[in-house]
Amino acid sequence: MSGDAQIAMRISRLDEHMAVKKCLVALFTHELSNADKVMPSYKADYEKHLAAHAKAWDPAAASEAVD
Repeated sequence: MSGDAQIAMRISRLDEHMAVKKCLVALFTHELSNADKVMPSYKADYEKHLAAHAKAWDPAAASEAVD
């Protein structure tokens, strides 16, 4: 199994809030889709992904699930 598949599998197996997992998948996908670019705009794209997924994340609910 390739390293990329290992990373995707480990993200899916995380015991985290679904919004966190979706955000990690989006960032990982962004990395893969921009691997061939010389100077991709990571900061702007990362901020866009983080802001979009942060709206769905409820840290209080996540901490209750872990406790």
